[in-house]
Amino acid sequence: MHNSSRRLCGLLLGVVFMFCLNSIAFASPLSETLPVTRVPSPPTEDRIVVVRNRAFTYVPESSRAVPIEIVSFPAHGELRIESDRILFIPRQDVCGTDDSFSYARGTGANRQLTNVQVEILCEELTILNGFDPGSPKRGFFTIKGIENFPENELIIFDSWGKMVFSAKNYRNDWDGTHPETGDLLSSSDAMFYYVFDDGRGSMHSGYLKIGSVL
Repeated sequence: MHNSSRRLCGLLLGVVFMFCLNSIAFASPLSETLPVTRVPSPPTEDRIVVVRNRAFTYVPESSRAVPIEIVSFPAHGELRIESDRILFIPRQDVCGTDDSFSYARGTGANRQLTNVQVEILCEELTILNGFDPGSPKRGFFTIKGIENFPENELIIFDSWGKMVFSAKNYRNDWDGTHPETGDLLSSSDAMFYYVFDDGRGSMHSGYLKIGSVL
């Protein structure tokens, strides 16, 4: 091989060798990973029931170590942050209406927003004496304010005095079906009769119509 050819080959080999060294020097380590962007969690929903002229203490479920930030305020009440709790104070004599507020905890990607729906009742308990099974709004036997009476007990009788439904810690979830057969109780039986023990020493009773809203 001529000397000029040897010099050319040597030059080419040197260029290739330097290129490989530079590639190794600037290559990212195998252990290096791309940064992960955390997407904030979607808002959670909650609901409370308060009574006219009575303050309600709301306790968030998240960690006590994370401060509370009020994002939006209610239209018919006042909010006060007390340590890890939120005190909702309805306006004087306001009742029979709905309200809402929002709060957040955490920062950045860890920030969690919660929307709280508020129902302001005129009385501690309001027993609706009629419901229409299948209705999107009044499809269940509803006792407003029952969330504040967890030790309650409900018994319902038909017009013949036979018990057709009973439940402890009732949660407004009876749709008028028989608990054993699953059949819808016929509204042709005229009126049903309920007995409700609120768990605080008071009994409530009255008539109930299935298939209509009285």
